[in-house]
Amino acid sequence: MKLKSLSLCKKNEELGRVDAEKFGIKSGTFYDIKKNRDKIQKHFLTLDDDGSSKKVQKRIKPTKFTDSDQAVYKWYKQK
Repeated sequence: MKLKSLSLCKKNEELGRVDAEKFGIKSGTFYDIKKNRDKIQKHFLTLDDDGSSKKVQKRIKPTKFTDSDQAVYKWYKQK
């Protein structure tokens, strides 16, 4: 029986593949999430306190008109 030795890089890739399969996503997507971990966590913490929008949002996309978005949001919260 021949022993197979894996480098640390290969072991890390294998762990990523296993994690990706566990969540039902491609390994490239898994590595993108891993790479953008800090950005995702920061965005998650800046959302509403009620948490409702956190559960359904899928992308982090900056708005073009932040002033008007904030004004509409304040108006909506008042109603």
